Amino acid sequence: MRISVSRRLTFVLIAAATSLAAAACSGSSSGSGSGSASSGTNLTIGWGQDPDNVDPAITLAQTVRSMDLQVFQTLVWETPSGQITPDLATSWTVSPDGKTYTFNLRKGVIFQDGTPFNAAAVVANFKFITAKSTHSADALGDLGTCLSATATGPYTVQVHCSAAYPLLTNISSPDIGMQSPKAIAKYGTNIQFHLVGTGPFEFVKYVPNQSLVLKRWPKFNWAPPALHQNGPAKAAQLTYDFVTNSGSRVSELQSGQAQIIEGTPAAYYVQFKTSSQFKDLPVPIAGMGIFMPFDVNKFPTNDTAVRQAISYFVNRPAAIKTALRGAFPQLTTPLQPGVLGYSASVPQYSFDPAKGSQILTADGWKKAGGVWTKGGKQLSIVLNSLAGDPQYPLIMQAVQGQLATQGIKASISTNAVTAWINFNAAGEMNSTVLEFANPDPAQMLQWYGPGQYYEAWTKVNDPALTKLLEAGQSATSDSARVSDYVAAQKIIMNQAYEIPFHVNEDLLTYASSVSGIEYEGGGNVFFYQAH
Repeated sequence: MRISVSRRLTFVLIAAATSLAAAACSGSSSGSGSGSASSGTNLTIGWGQDPDNVDPAITLAQTVRSMDLQVFQTLVWETPSGQITPDLATSWTVSPDGKTYTFNLRKGVIFQDGTPFNAAAVVANFKFITAKSTHSADALGDLGTCLSATATGPYTVQVHCSAAYPLLTNISSPDIGMQSPKAIAKYGTNIQFHLVGTGPFEFVKYVPNQSLVLKRWPKFNWAPPALHQNGPAKAAQLTYDFVTNSGSRVSELQSGQAQIIEGTPAAYYVQFKTSSQFKDLPVPIAGMGIFMPFDVNKFPTNDTAVRQAISYFVNRPAAIKTALRGAFPQLTTPLQPGVLGYSASVPQYSFDPAKGSQILTADGWKKAGGVWTKGGKQLSIVLNSLAGDPQYPLIMQAVQGQLATQGIKASISTNAVTAWINFNAAGEMNSTVLEFANPDPAQMLQWYGPGQYYEAWTKVNDPALTKLLEAGQSATSDSARVSDYVAAQKIIMNQAYEIPFHVNEDLLTYASSVSGIEYEGGGNVFFYQAH
């Protein structure tokens, strides 16, 4: 499941599915793909998640960001290398205390309903995201302490923060895509059926559990400068066909019903790499990767020694090879490569059963009948697996088998999104597996800071860790932030608050006839130049 807490699930984990049943659209039509309003390719994309809500201000799902990116633009654009560049803002300054951001806005931009984009539009979007009636989660989290905006001129806006906050990276997320103030006022929280942005594609229709259809907007002429291209999109139409069954998505691709699929099952992804019919694109999703957080209040993972031993007993390379065909690189630290603060110097747990056994023995555990016991209780844990994404059950099954060989009993509870979220929040699991997508390391505070959303799952209350994470969020220099986040990760790993599992990548497979697919720094796929 593409969860994004914070940013891209995103809180939350993608929240509860919405839905209905599936219809594919499209196939390839003739056309030069030149970007003219009367020609171009119709692209159907087999999408692996049913959106919870396609309104960027409300969605909790990382995968929705990629869809919203086609319709909405943000103030800044993050390149795949992590550079923050202009988009709807042409330039910006930050006050010395890091609490005030001043943006100079692009002139001559209009929304797809004809409403002008200006400072007043930015202010309206901030008010919409922060309104209690909106029930924003990820977008609100992206704004952090920067919850108000004022127009200081027709094309100048100031964003005010109650404390220093790394706003620029976070507002590059499509969660903060600028929506038409007119549409916000007219449709409110029902706006997901009337999306209006300034981007290269405009809304046609959204049928929950079935599809989202977008068409090229011929007036688009203000692409992010980093893309080195302007004018309308090359594709005439995009149809996101929501197909949660991975085998059905593969069948769509093989039959030509879809030209692109995301979330390609690892086995097929590896197989298709050798086929001339298809191309592949592993899209890195910035964040905390695929990882297994522990509930540190629930027995027996309330014991640091147990968490450390489990970390040594889990053989990640073997699990990735057997469960995921080796399609993903192993992750060994809380932040994956490319995110500010990533460091290979952070303590790591290699597969070392002897070390794990030594830790448990020193902690008073003894093996009886091949199972670790202490005080009359067996070392038994509950793993909560998210249904719908085939890789998570496979990972959980691999971990279950590995722990069994080391004397730990692990039961697996498999749940759909809402039940999975509730199960975690209720303290019923010892560990789960998920993705957490966000290009800024401040995301870790969401998991390990008291009172934060995901802390309700981990129950971590570590004053030293909290101090470092809060300092990293408010520091105004990258060097200071890196220092704080490296130190924070050392605590996370020493205390075994999580098991980093594998680097988070969205495995795209597409027909060899398709070209021009790209992605931005957060790992959101962009079809502006695709054809």
